[in-house]
Amino acid sequence: MIFALDEVESTNDLALAAAKTGTHGDCWIAESQTKGRGRREIGGPRRSWYSPPGRNIYMSVLLKPTIEPSRAAGLTLAAGVAVCETLKSVVGAKVWLKWPNDIFVGTHKLGGILTEALSSGTRLDGVVVGLGLNVNVLENEIPEDLKDVMTSLAVQNGELVDRLSLVHPLRAAILFWADQYVSQGWPGLEQAIGRWDESAGKRVEVLDGTGRAGVALGIDPIGQLRVELADGETVALATGEVKLIV
Repeated sequence: MIFALDEVESTNDLALAAAKTGTHGDCWIAESQTKGRGRREIGGPRRSWYSPPGRNIYMSVLLKPTIEPSRAAGLTLAAGVAVCETLKSVVGAKVWLKWPNDIFVGTHKLGGILTEALSSGTRLDGVVVGLGLNVNVLENEIPEDLKDVMTSLAVQNGELVDRLSLVHPLRAAILFWADQYVSQGWPGLEQAIGRWDESAGKRVEVLDGTGRAGVALGIDPIGQLRVELADGETVALATGEVKLIV
C-alpha cells in the first residue's frame, strides 16, 4: 500500500512506527518533511535533510526480509542500485552510486538513502529504506551552503520532471533489488553494483574522525569500499561513510 501525505516530520518515522504490523512493500511519500534526516555527524546527531515542499521525492519503503539483523546493512546498497537503475531507465539520468548510500551526478549529490532497522533480540521486525531525491529544485533555489554539493534532476536535465512517474518504479525497483540481496546475498548485487560504482580513482576522506584520506579503489564483491590511504595501506570499509575530495 502507498500512503500519500502532505507534510510530515519524517516518512522514515512513519514507516518505523508501522514496522511490526505493516506489510512488506508498504510505502510512505510526502510533499514535504519538517524533520528529514541525512547522514550522522561524527559522534553527534544526523544532519537535517533539505526538504522543500512540492519539489522533491521523500519516500520510505517498508521491507520485511527474512534475514539476520547483521545482514540488514546490505539493503542500503541494494536500494542504491534500485534508484540508479530507475533514474537511468525513466529519465536517462547519468547517475552513479557513491558508497554506501548516496546517488551522485558527477561531483554533486542528487539523493541519499537512509536505511533503518527495527529488531527484537535476534529477530528483524522490519527494515525501512528512506529516500530523499532532489527532483525539481531549480538552481537558484538551492541553498547557498549546498550549491557546491547539491544538484537535482531539473538542474541536470534542464526541465521539470513528473515526480509521480518516478514513485511507482522506484518502489518496485527497491523491492526487486532487496529481494535479490535477501535470496542471493552479495552475488545477487555484484554485477549491478559494478554498473553504478564509479568510485575507483576518486580521492576520498574517511569520515570516522581519524582524518584518513586516500584514493578509492571501488566497491568489492561483499559491499565494502576499498581505499588506498596516503601511506600506501589499503583498507576495506564495511561501515561508515566517505566524503569526496574535489
